[in-house]
Amino acid sequence: MPPLPRQDEGQGGRPFRYVREDFFLGGRFRNLDDLNAQFRQWQDAVANARVHATTRRVVAEHFAEERPHLLPLPAGTFQAVLRLERRITRDGMVSVGGNLYSVPNATRRRPVEVHTPPVRSASWRTHG
Repeated sequence: MPPLPRQDEGQGGRPFRYVREDFFLGGRFRNLDDLNAQFRQWQDAVANARVHATTRRVVAEHFAEERPHLLPLPAGTFQAVLRLERRITRDGMVSVGGNLYSVPNATRRRPVEVHTPPVRSASWRTHG
């Protein structure tokens, strides 16, 4: 499968907003199992059955064509690192994630690259 032309890159759009606005808003769910069942039904009947506004193709059909060309995810966990450029303050501090950290004198008032793990997300589990 050839790469997409430059103007077509980034067509992923805003899938989270679409799911939030078209599925979650106004929905009622008894528990996590009910939410998952309703989501699968909505995904099959609505989201994947629709004609995508940009590609003008049925989402499920387009994905079926792409699926054989997808590569498997690497084994193990993915260790993401955010690389941020920060400037050291006069008093030798750098701000990362709302916290101040002291740095060696030699780096003061110079830009530095900070490596930090991405923000952790909360996990939700149901009990009972």
